[in-house]
Amino acid sequence: MNIKNMAQKIVTHYWKHSGKRAAPIKVTSCELVNGEERCIYTIKLNPGTQESLIFNRAKDIQTALQLPLFQPFKENLTVRIAVSEKPINENSLRKMLNSSAICRSKMILPIALGYDMRGAMRFVDLVKLIHAMYAGSTGSGKSVGLWSLIASIIYLQPVKKVNLLLFDVGAYALDIFAGIPHLSYSIIKDVNTAVYVLLKLVAELERRMKLSINELVHEPALISIIDEYLSILSNISDKKLAQLIIDCISTILRHGRQAKMFLVVALKTLLLKI
Repeated sequence: MNIKNMAQKIVTHYWKHSGKRAAPIKVTSCELVNGEERCIYTIKLNPGTQESLIFNRAKDIQTALQLPLFQPFKENLTVRIAVSEKPINENSLRKMLNSSAICRSKMILPIALGYDMRGAMRFVDLVKLIHAMYAGSTGSGKSVGLWSLIASIIYLQPVKKVNLLLFDVGAYALDIFAGIPHLSYSIIKDVNTAVYVLLKLVAELERRMKLSINELVHEPALISIIDEYLSILSNISDKKLAQLIIDCISTILRHGRQAKMFLVVALKTLLLKI
């Protein structure tokens, strides 16, 4: 990759798409990753240029330059652009879950997040997450993030260590996990079953809260994933029933971590582990 020429092309194309008399940005530095396979450009916005221009025009410029990777991102409040002329075909969830990094990890419930802009694998421990969010526009990969979370659990954890509960009311995103041995209950597809299971979860929470630390260590982690949470509430005409669901979830959120119980709530626009 000719670093200097590529930097000039990036500036020129943003200039062309901005409609400004002067170049809207300038490249202040570049960082090579894996030799010259990938380059991270640091961008400075010239006066009058909005940050949104960099992100909104990225796909147009990627197409114009015929690059397999052209992705703006923010790092430490600085705008950068990851660029590669080579196809990005080595990234895979299977590779992450079989990597030496995960084998050496001391995480209790490791989750594969994906690859960062420098091509490095990123993992996180679900146990240590107090709050987390997958956010993005339609088609940006929120569902894939949820699938990766579930796949990480079922691939890395034995059934005796982790049990799953999947709520998929009004959606079909989790059907691919039907029948996996980690499930404590069949995938929940209707509101009445959802209420029944949530009440059982609260009862299990109360039972676990009475256990000693030595007793609790032998209990499997219970991970509940509710996809399309709002669709559950929207299908309930009985306000008391809706409030019951909210109360159950609130109880699990407040005390679940103390009892090795974790809840992931998925909305249309974001995913929350609370």
